[in-house]
Amino acid sequence: MQWTENPMMCGSTPTASTMIKQRVEVPIYGYTIWLVKLSFDDYKKEVRPTTASIGLKSKRIDLDEETCDEIDENIKDGDYNGAITCHRGKQRKAVVFFYPIDNEEKAIEIYDHEKRHLEDFILNFLDVDDTEAAAYLAGYLGKVFWKFKNK
Repeated sequence: MQWTENPMMCGSTPTASTMIKQRVEVPIYGYTIWLVKLSFDDYKKEVRPTTASIGLKSKRIDLDEETCDEIDENIKDGDYNGAITCHRGKQRKAVVFFYPIDNEEKAIEIYDHEKRHLEDFILNFLDVDDTEAAAYLAGYLGKVFWKFKNK
């Protein structure tokens, strides 16, 4: 499975499963964000996805072992209506992993919650304390998350 390499977020790469992955470059801030979402169809498979099969353990993403274990355990347990955001500050990377979500209202809440984590991680790491810069980032990530959620 390959990550979408389109920095203008023109598409994502559906795989043999219904899982969707997308790589997004955040202008100005020099951050790379990987968005991953599973569907309930992924949970119906005899062999469910793992962080290794998704590519979260690759050197490019370098997600820590403890977080990978937590995500793998949650997938194994069939967790849904949740997400996890992992920040790799020194590398200017983040991963947002969405478990299946069963309704639109919950999806909006979860996507907004994780978007806020990203905003805080990026702005705090770069020591940005400017409301206009924060608003720009919030608007940009809002657009990215909305498009990703609706894929």
